[in-house]
Amino acid sequence: MAQTTWSALQGVIRNRSAVEGVTTFRGLIIRIAALKWLPLALVMALAVTFRVWDIGRVGLNSDEAVYSGQGAALFGDATMAEFFSVFRAHPLLLQTSLGALFSIVGVSDVAARLFVALAFGTGSVILTYLLASKFYGQRVAIAAGGIMALLPYHVMVSRQVLVDIPLAFFVLLTLWFVSRCTEDRSGAWLPWAGLAAGLAVASKEVGVLLIPIVGGFLILTGGWRTLQRRQLLMAAFLFAIVVAPYPISRLLFSSANGSDYLLWQFSRPPNHDTWYFFSIIGEFGGLVFAILAGLGVLRMMRRQPGDILILLWIGVFLAFFQLWPTKLFQYLVVIIPGLCIAAGLGLEMAASLVAKVARKWTRPRLATSIVVAVALVAVSVLLGDRSMAMIRNGPEAVAGPLQFDIEVQTFAGGRELGYWAKENTPPDARFMTIGPSIGNILRFYGHRDSVAISISTDPRRRNPAYVPIPNPDLWIRQASIHYIVWDHYSADRSAFYNARLMRYVRKYGSTVVYGVYQQPNGSLVFGTEPPPGTEIRI
Repeated sequence: MAQTTWSALQGVIRNRSAVEGVTTFRGLIIRIAALKWLPLALVMALAVTFRVWDIGRVGLNSDEAVYSGQGAALFGDATMAEFFSVFRAHPLLLQTSLGALFSIVGVSDVAARLFVALAFGTGSVILTYLLASKFYGQRVAIAAGGIMALLPYHVMVSRQVLVDIPLAFFVLLTLWFVSRCTEDRSGAWLPWAGLAAGLAVASKEVGVLLIPIVGGFLILTGGWRTLQRRQLLMAAFLFAIVVAPYPISRLLFSSANGSDYLLWQFSRPPNHDTWYFFSIIGEFGGLVFAILAGLGVLRMMRRQPGDILILLWIGVFLAFFQLWPTKLFQYLVVIIPGLCIAAGLGLEMAASLVAKVARKWTRPRLATSIVVAVALVAVSVLLGDRSMAMIRNGPEAVAGPLQFDIEVQTFAGGRELGYWAKENTPPDARFMTIGPSIGNILRFYGHRDSVAISISTDPRRRNPAYVPIPNPDLWIRQASIHYIVWDHYSADRSAFYNARLMRYVRKYGSTVVYGVYQQPNGSLVFGTEPPPGTEIRI
């Protein structure tokens, strides 16, 4: 009896030990899996922090005001519909998303910026990490994601309400799905790539460049041989069904407007020199970033599938932007993730060379990991410091060894001007400005009409959304213009129209009724007289 009881007790102990062993092993697996995703969580935390910190410090710039105004107009805001036509230069995916947001929380510049920064800005950082991990492993993914989370250029642009931000996100998403096709030759991921590419084009027309990128990748890697016709047709169908509504609605409801925009886009003169985009990378990326990205691009000449996809991505978009006469600051955001992956690869390449010295004292793999970690921390501190200075004091605070005369839209005080106009001027008041940029901000915040003296009477040389002033003298004498607005950004862009506007100011004896002045530390002062030591902004 005692022997039987003891045997049963031993069986219970053994079973309990086995259960505890399984539980312990399962817990160990969970902890290991958690550690694997810890770097991504850290990258996400950095990306979110630098994209939402003090995001409402200044109001919307001109393009942000237009897209936000369009979004509100799409969802029935009669006031915004009066000032912002639904059909302008670009498709309406972002604007529709903003309109849906505004219908829930009300029209808000901070809400619009938070939506773009979190959904598309931070989302792009996450996809960059995943794409780099897919092709180059965990170390390069951490480096690429960390660099992009803190890069001054991407931090600045992804905090703004611009169609280029969702474009970049959906380009990344398309390439992520295409990358999955390299391991799954059935083509099951191709329809998802077609859907994502359609959303990219629905964000901005230039997303159509994904077609030669993906097509070139499938041809160069031989992936086209294993494609099934059904999957290819499904991808084309999903792409078309997402892209078609905008051109169809444009043809049905605003065909003349569409042809005017097309004429304007193709007849615009070049606005920057050939080296403009490279200057942006040098100043708002930095010398270290430029060198690391260059090293990574050289490393990608190995012609592995990941190398081919990323080089096609960077090369096709950059070539188009270089050939297209109009060059704007935010255009590069669509290829910055690719350059960040290249920079991560360059960082690992440089660290591997340095780690050869340390291999005498430790294992090669450990030595490389340590050097990569130390180098990444140093680069992160450098980039993070520059980005935080920019967040607090504006783009002028991005200091580095490479400095160029880069034009960045800065309209600090524009929001306050709009609020002042809304509260202190008649609803039918009309403002005359140098350029249309400050006018868009005035329309969004102040709900007041504006015309710009720099708008050409030649349809080939003007944005169809803006009304020219054939005879400003006559308009002023007939009381069709009631206020004149001078702003630093527009005056700096055009000395000719600045002088012309100031001639009317002097001729008609204008009086300052509102002013925005900037102190040396970046803070703003408002009033009719500029305090000593300040710079006039508006």
